[in-house]
Formats: sequence, C-alpha cells, structure tokens
Amino acid sequence: MTSPTEPGLTSGPKWTSIHTNARHGRFWTDQYEEIHASGLPSQIVVETRPDLHVCYFDLEIRRSVESCGGWDAVKKTGGVSMLCIWDSRASRPFFYDDSSLADAVEHLERANVVVSFNGAWFDIPLIQNHLGRNARLVEHVDVFSLVRRQLEAEGKSWKGHGLDALCRSTLGEGKSGSGEHAPLLAAEGKWAELVNYCLSDVLLTRDLCEFIRKKGFVIDKDGEELKLEVPAWFRTG
Repeated sequence: MTSPTEPGLTSGPKWTSIHTNARHGRFWTDQYEEIHASGLPSQIVVETRPDLHVCYFDLEIRRSVESCGGWDAVKKTGGVSMLCIWDSRASRPFFYDDSSLADAVEHLERANVVVSFNGAWFDIPLIQNHLGRNARLVEHVDVFSLVRRQLEAEGKSWKGHGLDALCRSTLGEGKSGSGEHAPLLAAEGKWAELVNYCLSDVLLTRDLCEFIRKKGFVIDKDGEELKLEVPAWFRTG
C-alpha cells in the first residue's frame, strides 16, 4: 500500500496515517469511529495506530477430508464444525458453527483487520462456498501467505512451514493436535475438546502474528531468520 499526502487530512492530532485501499471508501479515527469517506479524495483510508481492531480466526471442518474426496472438495462440502474468533477489542474468544456462520462472517467484516493462517486459500473460500456470498473483509492478513511468499522469493520450499512448525521454531510452543480429527470430535459430541483445540490454534496464530508485527521475521525450519514483507501500516515494531 502506498501512503500519499493529502492536504488537510493529516494536519491535526486526530489523524495518524493514510493509505489507499482500492476496495473501500472509508476511514477510521483513533477512537475507532468508522466514517464513510464521502467528499474525501477517492478511496482514501485513514487508519489508527497499531491498536487496530483485529480479529484472528480459524475454523474446523465437519466432514472428513476422505469423505469429501480431497482438500479442494472440502472447501465446497466440508462444512464447519467450529469457528473461533479472537477479538482484540473485546479481548476474548467468540465461537460459531455452520448454523451461525453468517454471524461469524459479519463479526469478521466489522474488524479493521482479519488475520488467518492459510485462510486465503482454505478458510475464506470454504466460508464463501457455504454461505453463497463473498466475505467483505476490510483487510485480510494471511500469515502463511506472508511466509510462503518470502520462502519462494528465496528459492526455499514452503513445505514444512505449517502453523505448528513455525510456532515451535519461532515461539517455542506448538499445536495441541491435528485439525483432521475435528470431524470425529464433532461426530462424537466432544465439543469441549473441539473448542479447546480450535481456540488453541487461534491463539497460536495471534501470537505468531504479533511476533511478526513487532519483529518482522519468523524462524524457518532450518533455524534461520526469514524476514517478511509486513505492511507498514500493520507493524508495531
């Protein structure tokens, strides 16, 4: 994103920075007030400091990969057994399933930034296929996409750089299980175990993302620092 200078918009303490956004004509104040940008220069967004309203999320599927016929098919017919959002403004988690998925998407759409791990390829398409509409997210930061892009730029394989591996090498802690077990947990009514697993993944995604925002890198599977191209408006360090 670019940062143009627009006369009159940055001249007071009310505003902190400006970046263009081709999808939205809105801006935010430091008090999180969202105001439609009518009358302002086209497609200008004024954002807050790093205390943005951020929603970190992950979902678990209802049908097994095998019963769907592969991961691509899961995005169309896998369903949602559990979706967890950690909301930075509320400082607590929220839980949804396929019966309340529309509410989950509306929750995500209210955030300034949505953060996922591989959500651009998997979670968001699955949600959109399930609901039959696009998720109108203001900004979406996919942590895995940031990592994969840099790995490919350096001629390295993205394989072996899942959430568990990256969190273990970068944060010193990893996942509590495998998401492939989620359909069985749901089928057996083990909702507490499913909730705890999904929440654990979301908290790992949050902690890894916050490390990246502050430090600008992760530790790859070879134990080396992998510097990432984090959008300037999203950095905290």
